[in-house]
Amino acid sequence: MKLYLEFGVRVLEYRHRLPELFKTLDKDGNGKLDANEILQGLNLKSDKTVMRMIKVHDTDGDGVISLEELKNMCINFSRDRESILFMFFDDDLDKRISVKDLVKSVKRINSSVKLPKY
Repeated sequence: MKLYLEFGVRVLEYRHRLPELFKTLDKDGNGKLDANEILQGLNLKSDKTVMRMIKVHDTDGDGVISLEELKNMCINFSRDRESILFMFFDDDLDKRISVKDLVKSVKRINSSVKLPKY
């Protein structure tokens, strides 16, 4: 969760220069950001969190983030923090938060927490 919000904060810091940020992150110049480019470019550490962000914000389903998707991500982060939190807890992305979703989310935050298996 912390990393997910940290990513959002970093994107918001650059929202006025998104095309420039995108070009800097897009190391291979293909017009798309993959998980490694995001991790390395923003000095993030969790591949799982970045993959989840891509899954949530990749509207065309190609497994990477385009400039347009990055712009939309920035808009979502800046205007609707509740939706961002909901997406974090909705582990299976079915637009509902079940007990299973909550358990998985808590384990993502702190893997040492002892919770029942679902």
